[in-house]
Amino acid sequence: MGVKRGARRALGVLAAGYFALAAVLLAAFPLPRRLQTNGYYACVWEDGSRTQETYAAAYAAMVGAEEEGVALARGERRGLLSATPRYAAVYDVLAHGTVAQLLSLDAEGVSSLERAALWRTFGETRWYAGEWFAWDGARVFRAEDMRAETVVLSEGGTSLAATGAVRLELRPQAQLSADMLCGSRIAEVAAQAPYACEGNAIYLDTPGGRRLVAGLPAATSLAVSHARFLDEGALLPCTALQSLVLPFAGTGAAGEDMLAALFSDGTDYRVPSSLQCVRICGGRVASDAFYGCGSLREISTCGVAAEKIDPAAFLHCTQLRVLHTARQDVLLPEGFTETRAPCGCHIFTRGFGPERV
Repeated sequence: MGVKRGARRALGVLAAGYFALAAVLLAAFPLPRRLQTNGYYACVWEDGSRTQETYAAAYAAMVGAEEEGVALARGERRGLLSATPRYAAVYDVLAHGTVAQLLSLDAEGVSSLERAALWRTFGETRWYAGEWFAWDGARVFRAEDMRAETVVLSEGGTSLAATGAVRLELRPQAQLSADMLCGSRIAEVAAQAPYACEGNAIYLDTPGGRRLVAGLPAATSLAVSHARFLDEGALLPCTALQSLVLPFAGTGAAGEDMLAALFSDGTDYRVPSSLQCVRICGGRVASDAFYGCGSLREISTCGVAAEKIDPAAFLHCTQLRVLHTARQDVLLPEGFTETRAPCGCHIFTRGFGPERV
């Protein structure tokens, strides 16, 4: 009997010690505020209402990871589970980190629900920095499979056609050229300075001025503005292009004043037959400005001074139907009629009126 009482007394002391230790640990490392002690997650909805979500309910409504936390959607309602510090740190590296930060990333301490949201958002991402990287929900590793919904160019550059990606993220150290987009499905671009994406075009800001680097493959219309240079072959990926607005003809480099230079693959000019409408807003229009552009139907050089337009500039445009230009003595095939535009330019038409130029 004495032995049993002593054992019970020892167990009681041990249990009391465990409870005391648990109280100390809880005080030092409290549960995240969004995960309550009853196992529910607190969600704040866009309309300001708040709900307590079970793991199953939150997982079923989970959209993915956002910077502020796990995003939920239930019908038309959108909600957010606020982020824990560890989640915020992991998200920041996955969304903005360098290759070194990615390779050292450890998701330990992130809750299972947060990890599921991060996987849903970044599981179909591939990072490129001389080789391919992927994230398995716990760490970033070197990957042989490059196919993904999103590609992040962190350092260097590579062809994107085989990835099947529809979204491209450009980090500051990326080295993008237009040929990398040829044959790809890229339709959306998120760019960090010095890159920028505006109106289906990707630009690079340099000390000498803004450069047009590439047009997006699926673009049917493209208006280039505020660019001092246009890379040779910059529009080569744009195989479905129908209309184009440029600040000048050519690339802006000395002697490169041919529109077709923007569609050069290095050995040939590949101006798409779909391209029918072009507007040149400035610069000069040389005698060979539209060489290789026989499919053009409508051209406007309104904004270019008459003395900067060569009369023979449009001779290569055999399918031309409408020309809007400040110069009157341009050389054109038979069959054109001339009218005056309100801006003072001359409009030459053949076959139909100038509805679009």
